Amino acid sequence: VFARELFASAESMVAPYLWRVEVQSSAGQVSQTDPDTPRVAQSEAQVSMDKRRSAALYTQHAGRSDKDLNADQVRLRDGVPSWSDESMRCGQAIPAKTKWISHDVEVEVQSMYKGSAGAEHGWAYQVTFRNKGGKTVQMLTRHWVFVDEMRTVNEVKGPGARGVTPVLIPGGSWAYESGTSLRTPRGSFYGSFQFEVLDASPGELESFSARVARTALSTEDKSEIVPCAREADRDKLPTTSVASSNRVIVGATSRYKREGNGRFEFLWDVQINNARSDDIVVLGYNIEVVDSSGNRVVAIANKEVGRLVDAGDAFRLQGIVGSHTSEANIDGYFNVRLSSGEDIRARLAILGCSRDGAPVGHFEVL
Repeated sequence: VFARELFASAESMVAPYLWRVEVQSSAGQVSQTDPDTPRVAQSEAQVSMDKRRSAALYTQHAGRSDKDLNADQVRLRDGVPSWSDESMRCGQAIPAKTKWISHDVEVEVQSMYKGSAGAEHGWAYQVTFRNKGGKTVQMLTRHWVFVDEMRTVNEVKGPGARGVTPVLIPGGSWAYESGTSLRTPRGSFYGSFQFEVLDASPGELESFSARVARTALSTEDKSEIVPCAREADRDKLPTTSVASSNRVIVGATSRYKREGNGRFEFLWDVQINNARSDDIVVLGYNIEVVDSSGNRVVAIANKEVGRLVDAGDAFRLQGIVGSHTSEANIDGYFNVRLSSGEDIRARLAILGCSRDGAPVGHFEVL
């Protein structure tokens, strides 16, 4: 097993591949005055402003709390609809613009076809959040499920959106634009965003998942009947993960790179968001690989980074790991120093690797 790493800024880089992945292109700002029409930012300076604003609002409403949000646990606790659930509208026409309200947070999504390039069809989509409740909330993680016309599934998990973990005061809103591509001219996507309630009183709900209704990806931006995915896909490990450790959020994805000399290479792409009220330093990281035969190997050991991440900011890191089998699991951790001088481990939650991007099994170590 082998590895090498690449380094890039979250502000200046988007995912270098388009096929069946979420590519974030621009983010919006918190609107305190007109929650129905939040402006989508058009520059990195505006994105940076969003980050600073969210960090300031978090400090104002939650102080220096290190309370963690377990994104997958919150999502499953609030209920993930099965494909047989009536609200998924399998076998029915679904629109290219949807709205869904969960715990007083409305999530509106609209997809827009952008054309094709070779065998790929591309869409932009805009996501708008509106806080219709009386509590201040912060969006910390996202989860998307994209399904093409052949029922191929691609999941994406990550921190915030475009490096921002927006704070919404009562009546506030925020919007961002992103994109995806499929190998078929029709498809669908749905998902959820995980929120923390910053001013929850003792005994009140502290976190929740805000659902995104199943939305069409259509070449004509109209309602379409598109197939749902197979239920069995949910029992496997996707090629993506997200985890929060002391409000240092690590999101990861993997994709197949190439094969050679009896080994399979996989590109891993990590984004680290500092959702704390103070700055941190990412000192280094360790990554381990378990192949489908149950062999566990340290792929990267004590790799130095030395990156300062301001409160509310984010950065991205990429690398390549190898496996002797065409399917594998990856996990690990990042060594992080807090402003207090305390060192913590920010967990890289387990994710799968496969040649076709499909979910894989959880491989037991021999």
